[in-house]
Amino acid sequence: MSAFQKQSDIDARQAERLIRNSLAKKIQQRELRKEYLVPLIKNYKNGLESTSKFEMKQEIEKKLRSRLVGKTIKSARFLKGYEKKYLLWDQSCIALELDDGSLLFPSMSENCDAPGGLFFQSDKGIESSPVV
Repeated sequence: MSAFQKQSDIDARQAERLIRNSLAKKIQQRELRKEYLVPLIKNYKNGLESTSKFEMKQEIEKKLRSRLVGKTIKSARFLKGYEKKYLLWDQSCIALELDDGSLLFPSMSENCDAPGGLFFQSDKGIESSPVV
């Protein structure tokens, strides 16, 4: 066995170890999401499950109005690296930053599993923002 083959074997083992560690880290992050983020969402939903669909929509609209009406969009940008990391996302999506510092951003699901596209409808048609 040549020195080059030994080095390539070592490189392959190091690469495999890095991949395993990276996968383990992703699994650990997903577990953290299940442990912390999903229960928060479920608690919010559980408070609404005892009501009818109509009452649930009214409650959600009331919360949205209190959070959005009168606010101004300060900037439109993609999520920053640390924001993606907090959400455990590999990709980014558009985020609307409001004048009070809060963010609006789309998700593919209500469990916040992955970023989603934002759609704009006008008299010219419908456009969407990409997930990158």
